[in-house]
Amino acid sequence: MRISALVLALLPASMAAECTRNCGCTGCGVVSSVSFVQSGSKWTATAPNWGTAVLNDDDNTITVTNTGSKWASFNLYGASCITLEAGDTCTSTRLSSEVPNRGLMVWTT
Repeated sequence: MRISALVLALLPASMAAECTRNCGCTGCGVVSSVSFVQSGSKWTATAPNWGTAVLNDDDNTITVTNTGSKWASFNLYGASCITLEAGDTCTSTRLSSEVPNRGLMVWTT
């Protein structure tokens, strides 16, 4: 039991991260603004050099990945903001306001 607890403690937090929605980014500016593109039941917005957001209609989830070199806030226009450190990924159940027609903005300092 102690060994499994130790192993779990060593895993990166991003491997099982639930998306935390928080807005507010004092001093931030928009570094990318992109639209979602549909492929089957998935809608993907890719912000070059920053990351992706995927809205999955099959399981009603949102997955956000920060592929950039520093933290960034991924914002579905007027719906929600998800802030991630560089290299992190999170997946959560979608809010009813998280729809692809809103597009995606990426903010950082």
